Amino acid sequence: MKWYTLNVFNGKEKKIVGDIEKALEEHNLSKYVEQILIPREKIYEMKNGKRTKTERNFYPGYVLINCDMNGELLKRIKYVKGVIDFLGILGEPTPLRESEITSILKKCDDLFDESPIVANQLLVGQEVEIISGVFSTLHGKISKILDDKKRIIVDVSIFNRKTPVELNYDQVK
Repeated sequence: MKWYTLNVFNGKEKKIVGDIEKALEEHNLSKYVEQILIPREKIYEMKNGKRTKTERNFYPGYVLINCDMNGELLKRIKYVKGVIDFLGILGEPTPLRESEITSILKKCDDLFDESPIVANQLLVGQEVEIISGVFSTLHGKISKILDDKKRIIVDVSIFNRKTPVELNYDQVK
């Protein structure tokens, strides 16, 4: 079985995956498909001053499918409403290279193993309030964003001295 990339209508990925699964069941083709994947990531967004946890696609408009490609399977998937086409050369679906799918799957696994990220809401110099931990209720300014660790450094005033505190994204608002 190999991984293929399917181009679909943006924003309709979940519905289209459901329609594909239904079409495969109706035509007894499910045995050729191992997995259908929408690469997603967990994020925090600020809405009306409140932090909400949501998910978003990190490849909008694309669905990955691990299958044994054959003509009947290709035809049934292509005719599902919302499916544009498989990515490939001259109309033929081209499987993803092992290195490509490994990095995509690793990114999916990493994102779901780690704590969710904040969706571009935090900026250096921004005033924040610490909402959890030892320093809760203190206010400070963000001095550094550590994207690789999903953490921030906030300068707070303790005994009238500027003190840097390292926090997770979800510990501030």
